[in-house]
Amino acid sequence: MRKDHQSAILTRLAKVERENRRLKLVGIGALILMGTFAFMGQATPRQNQDVMQLREIQIVNPEGKVNARLGARPDGSTGLSFLDSEGKIRSELGIDAAGTTGLILFDQNENTRTGLVGMANDLSSLVFYDANNVLRAGVVEMPDGLSTLAFYDGNGNLRANLSVVPDGRAGLIFNDEEGNLIWGAPAQ
Repeated sequence: MRKDHQSAILTRLAKVERENRRLKLVGIGALILMGTFAFMGQATPRQNQDVMQLREIQIVNPEGKVNARLGARPDGSTGLSFLDSEGKIRSELGIDAAGTTGLILFDQNENTRTGLVGMANDLSSLVFYDANNVLRAGVVEMPDGLSTLAFYDGNGNLRANLSVVPDGRAGLIFNDEEGNLIWGAPAQ
């Protein structure tokens, strides 16, 4: 596999990870929604009211601070966010309008630190960012069966990449700080 192709795929993946930072997951949200309604059993619905529609549910602590949000957004995404005691989002689970699902973990400054994403086109990835929100490592499974493990330096430059192509052949490359290939044993 060519270094440029791998780098382009990983750059595209990093961009998608940043753009889908606020992803939501409907399944977990539905479970929380059902649990919330189970605890709210004091009110009896009207006979003809079979569906309750909401845009957002907020779970608050005894002081009234929001600990979690479940909702649908104008952009078509839906999900569940968990907030810390400062009101900062620390994790999100969701699905966007295109069908991309994900679990994103944030640090205390709300920078993405870890993302697990399943794209609508069957691309799957697990990525790790440093405290400066720079992509440092990633594992990607492409729809065609290509698997890759990549490591980046503090500037986000690809430094090492191990790939396995669908037929099982492996490739390994190392780049210098400017992205130039310094050693490689690519799959033939």
